[in-house]
Amino acid sequence: MSLIGIPPAPDCGAMSPLTLLTRPHPLLNAERARAARRLKRQGHDVPAIALALAVPEPAVLEALASMRMANTNASRATLNVTFATQEFVMQERQHCEPVWQVAGRLLTELIVLRAEVLALRAMAIGPREP
Repeated sequence: MSLIGIPPAPDCGAMSPLTLLTRPHPLLNAERARAARRLKRQGHDVPAIALALAVPEPAVLEALASMRMANTNASRATLNVTFATQEFVMQERQHCEPVWQVAGRLLTELIVLRAEVLALRAMAIGPREP
């Protein structure tokens, strides 16, 4: 079993053209929406952005609704792995153990095993003479 797979395609996160066609049309075009998001990242509030772009506030709010904001209190992270790796982790689960605990346990086991191997290698080499 290889845990190293084929990396995802460059457009793997892109939206389907069919989805783009079926979605409602936004109030701001793509260029103005990017400008609104850029101003928001710079710290401007919604009324100031609406005034700067000369558009109504609901249009700015709609453009900012899909904007990703930094989560300063993240308690979890996503681990992007191959299907083989995910299958391996799921096989290593004990009872109904959450995946994040499995990953932590597996990494802890790896660290302990590496430390033991390094200690055995050091004992096999023997003491170094100055």
